[in-house]
Amino acid sequence: LCALPRLRAAIAAEDSAPLQHGAAPAEPNRKLHAQLIVAKVFLARCAPETGVDESGGRRIPIRREDYEGLSSVYRCVEAEGKQREWFVFEPSLVLPEYLVEIEYLEAGYTPEHEPSSAQLQHLGTGLGGSLVGETLSETEAADVASLTRPLLRFAQQCALASPAEPYDDSCTAALNMPPQLRPRAKVYQIEPSVIAAQAQGAPLRELQVLNLHGSAIRTIQGLEDLPALRELVLCFNEIAKLDGLQSLGALERLDLGFNLIKRTDGLGPLPALRELELNNNLIYRVEDVALLRQGAPDISRLNLRSNPVCESKAFRTHVLRSLPQLESLDGIEIKRVEAEAAVRAVEIAHAITPSLLRLHGYAQKRFNYSLRPNTIAEDSSRSCASRTCNDNASMVPWERVEEIDLSHLQLRRLHGLEQLLGLRRASFCNNELSRIEGLEHCALLEELSLEDNRIVRLENLAPLALLCRLDLGKNRIGCIDGLETLTRLTQLSLEDNEITSLAGLAGAHSLMELYIGNNRLEVLNEVQHLKGLMRLIILDLSGNALCVTPDYRSFAVFTLRKLKVLDGVGIEPADMHSAKEKFAGKLTTDVLIERLGHSCWERVLELDLSRSKLRELDALRAHGFCHLRRLNLDSNLLVDLRCLPHLPALTVLSLSHNLVSTRPRSLGPGPALSTAARDAGSHGGLASLASLEVLHLGFNQISDVPALNLESLRQLRVLHLQGNDIARLDGVSQLHELRELNLDRNRIRALDPGSLAGLSLLRELRIEENGLRSLEHISAASNLATLALGSNRISDLAELEKLTECAALQSLALANNPVARRQLYRPSLVRRMLSLHVIDGREISPEERARTEAMYSAEARAAAATQAHFTQAHHMAHHGAASEVRSYAAKVPLKLTSMNFDQLALGGADFGGGSGGAYSGLVGPAVASGYRESSGQNLAMAAQQLQRGSLGTSGFEAALRTARRVDSGGVRAGEGQADYSSFREYNQSRRVKTGL
Repeated sequence: LCALPRLRAAIAAEDSAPLQHGAAPAEPNRKLHAQLIVAKVFLARCAPETGVDESGGRRIPIRREDYEGLSSVYRCVEAEGKQREWFVFEPSLVLPEYLVEIEYLEAGYTPEHEPSSAQLQHLGTGLGGSLVGETLSETEAADVASLTRPLLRFAQQCALASPAEPYDDSCTAALNMPPQLRPRAKVYQIEPSVIAAQAQGAPLRELQVLNLHGSAIRTIQGLEDLPALRELVLCFNEIAKLDGLQSLGALERLDLGFNLIKRTDGLGPLPALRELELNNNLIYRVEDVALLRQGAPDISRLNLRSNPVCESKAFRTHVLRSLPQLESLDGIEIKRVEAEAAVRAVEIAHAITPSLLRLHGYAQKRFNYSLRPNTIAEDSSRSCASRTCNDNASMVPWERVEEIDLSHLQLRRLHGLEQLLGLRRASFCNNELSRIEGLEHCALLEELSLEDNRIVRLENLAPLALLCRLDLGKNRIGCIDGLETLTRLTQLSLEDNEITSLAGLAGAHSLMELYIGNNRLEVLNEVQHLKGLMRLIILDLSGNALCVTPDYRSFAVFTLRKLKVLDGVGIEPADMHSAKEKFAGKLTTDVLIERLGHSCWERVLELDLSRSKLRELDALRAHGFCHLRRLNLDSNLLVDLRCLPHLPALTVLSLSHNLVSTRPRSLGPGPALSTAARDAGSHGGLASLASLEVLHLGFNQISDVPALNLESLRQLRVLHLQGNDIARLDGVSQLHELRELNLDRNRIRALDPGSLAGLSLLRELRIEENGLRSLEHISAASNLATLALGSNRISDLAELEKLTECAALQSLALANNPVARRQLYRPSLVRRMLSLHVIDGREISPEERARTEAMYSAEARAAAATQAHFTQAHHMAHHGAASEVRSYAAKVPLKLTSMNFDQLALGGADFGGGSGGAYSGLVGPAVASGYRESSGQNLAMAAQQLQRGSLGTSGFEAALRTARRVDSGGVRAGEGQADYSSFREYNQSRRVKTGL
């Protein structure tokens, strides 16, 4: 359709070209080039061509005015209509995708030198291998070589030509030849001796050329005596400032290339200067180019190549506007047409005018068939088509403008937007904007695009509280700040900037999409700043230096748990699982800095890392923690104590509620030790904590105390092992400084003979909720002051005798043991252990101790009386007991076993129950009267039982004493209780003997 007619015309013109007289025939133009654009087109509303000149058979040119309401028109090329040419009126509907370079060769054409297959493979391997980072196969190398055709001629001449050709070796040697430059002396400053050496004896006032390149000169000085100097070469030095040239009035050429110059002020005046070389410096401001006009008003040739300012858009246009007298810029001659176009372009883009806003502003819900909203100018022209209208800016309905597109207009400043109060979408892409300004009145703005400008910082965004989308890609932003007020910002684009940190994004809590690729992010831990963005689901960091860090993707996935897409690749469950395996529970330096607020480890004396889900403690292996004294690691996921770092000053360590186990690693749960922990070797673990005094290991999975290797902790004073799986207490006998030992909620049923041996300083021992049955060997800790044995299985009062050797015991807890429910439990402890002050959490008062002594004194007297009356009772049972008994047999008979001696207590007091209650005072009249009514019958029954042999003499004596004292009204509660206790103990022993 396009190339063939042009090729035929070119060949025909070449064949018919006449030869000049005496000239050799020209070489045929064997190579014909073409370009092919492959594009996607949205045809929208289309129709066939309608205009044809019937008289001449020519086609009428297609104009948009002839096809009102259509977006495209097609023309049939052939009669059958299979091939068509399309005419699209709206450029925004055409999306170019590929540009194909085509070279046509005539039949029979042979190149001068075609590379062999081996050379093609070598070329493809060298170029393609460096791109993909791996060795290519022969087929892949040949495919890559075909893509490098523009470099083929150069590759043939340099390296890939046949070794048999004579020019190959010389070409290769020339390209590989190192530069042979004679080193110049470093003078650092321009002194008269240096200038004299360059003059070679000529008078300095007549010197016209001075060459001091490569002399490490840092400042321009000492040129006042060279009035005739016309050419000065100072390239390849270290000059940073243009000073000291004011006296060179005759200077015509100045070469300052390859220096460190950033600003151009201070250049002149140099009225005769025509040529200035400033290439390969650090000039970055376009405004500095205008300063050259002040110092060198007649400059005609300027070289600014390889300066940062050259990267700015329309750089050449700005230079031509500032220096209209230029004839050459960066080695390219300036044509008159180019200079005039530059001046016009600058004038057009100088300001944002109402007319410009009318041409590029759009109103709400106004669309034509090309799917692009109508501009304000188009709406105004249509509304004024039927009547006369003045083109007045005051007549424009600015409140209806919701979108403006001022892209590609070379704007240098935002202003004139005060009337756009209803603006919601604005685009200023591909301009020369250096600041974000002029948007204070656009409070309803929701989308703002400032891509491809020269903006260096984020500012003046606070009024845009409704902003949802912000595009600042391809700028010069180095720091992120000022986003805290954008509470509705969901999408932020900052690609192709100079950002080095993500700290400024921590306050953008509503952010969902973040595109920040191709910046200067180097530290992987910068991702930590995004940890608080709980709504972030899309993140693009590609093109940053941190992306090549090992485990970059896993770290980002682990840190940002809500993330769904990272660098354009979706996050799968396998990625999340792998990230959790690598980074879950790792203590990093950033976590420590976040907790402490600084990184001066030497100042840290206490550190709380509880409830942090830690599995490893590698960050604590830094040498700066040499002064750490208290470390709290409660409620984490630590498995092995070997992960503990060497902390020489540590005195308090808390590891409760972890997963510490003494099982072999092949059987125990949890991950293996990290590399750092394994490398630490003997420099870590409990053995390295020589100053440790307090150790909390409660509620772990410890079953073997000796496996903890506690014997190395010579200074240990407090050890808590509650809530573990310990069945045998051993491995603590070497802790001679131990004062407190907690073994609650384990499985210790009994203590071994040597369990507490050597703990002579132990003052507090807790073994509650263990199922302990015996108090054997507890007395080995003779200096115990506090003993807690609650909720065990101690049932015999005789076990309490084993505590009498603990002469210093002051507090004893046996609650929720069977023995605590015995009636003489508390009184017996009070009587036997005089050092006790507290029993089961209740203090022993002097009154209670006095009552206990009185009770046991009465019992002693009762025992003596029983022995005295034994003979008398035996005589009465065989000879005259019946007559005495009958005097008491006037009331209703009751069984002796049904007597309730507990009623002897006054006010409901307890007779030596489990709580050890006290009792005192005489029996009241009502109680005594009731006992007198039944005491005779009870005594009669006791006599009968004695005669039958079913009641012993001691039992009968108890009944007799009670009856006599009740009858006399002088029985005391303590005496009655003693009688009752002796009687009950007798019957109990008798039942055991008879098997009842």
